Amino acid sequence: MSKSNLIKAFLVAAVALLCLTGSASAVIQEVNGMGTITSMDKGAGTISINSEYQFTISYTGSTPNEQWIKATETEVTGNVPDDKAFEIFKTGDPVRFIVLGGTGGDYLGIAKIDKISRDAEISAIVGDIDRMIFKPLADGFIVTAKPDPNCAECSGTVCTASSAAITVSKDGNILTEATLVPGGFADVTDEPNTFELCITFVKGEGLASTCNPDAQIMMGGPQAISTYILEIKPVAEPVQETATATEATPAATPQSGIAGIVCLIGVLAAMAVISRK
Repeated sequence: MSKSNLIKAFLVAAVALLCLTGSASAVIQEVNGMGTITSMDKGAGTISINSEYQFTISYTGSTPNEQWIKATETEVTGNVPDDKAFEIFKTGDPVRFIVLGGTGGDYLGIAKIDKISRDAEISAIVGDIDRMIFKPLADGFIVTAKPDPNCAECSGTVCTASSAAITVSKDGNILTEATLVPGGFADVTDEPNTFELCITFVKGEGLASTCNPDAQIMMGGPQAISTYILEIKPVAEPVQETATATEATPAATPQSGIAGIVCLIGVLAAMAVISRK
């Protein structure tokens, strides 16, 4: 190969490498962690977390090895996905989280857990629920969410979602299936265990590739992100004893009044007899 052809080949390879690097950099790194909320700033829209562990996946051949290891970034502050986070979470809560780009970025999701452990259960999520570290849900609930992209509102690799298909199941049984528009919600109770799951679809995105699956999309771009609000709570039992006592009280009042009237009539009759004598 001549020197000029060698230079041309090198330039082509360099341009190709640059394109590949540019595509990869467009996908923002997700940092997965687990720790405790240390502070909340509603005015700034941020939550700070002391991260003790981070989630990693390595591969042995094609076999994934999932594990929690000591966190390399222990203090994380990020922007909340929705202001509802300031109602659901409080300082001191154990949580799992995904933050885009590390501290100072946007939380993709924050989930309340019952303990700092790999076996922790999730009782609330603000953010994208369809993530590996946001499982399992409390009380055995399983929720899947599939955003439906509006193909008329796309930018690069993502489209705005016009709705989301929600399926809630437990023990292999589907409890409910619903299509939620932004702002729509669904309530599910797992009778007779009486736990309630409430899910709200705030907003979402779907992949543009679903609008034209036959097209070959070579460019990189931001990942599709959706925001949901999910809470699992025990249903409060109705207070029947209080209601029964309240109903019984008015019934006793007329009887007490009648007894008083009878007594008064008796006294007046006695006084009349005495006066005649």
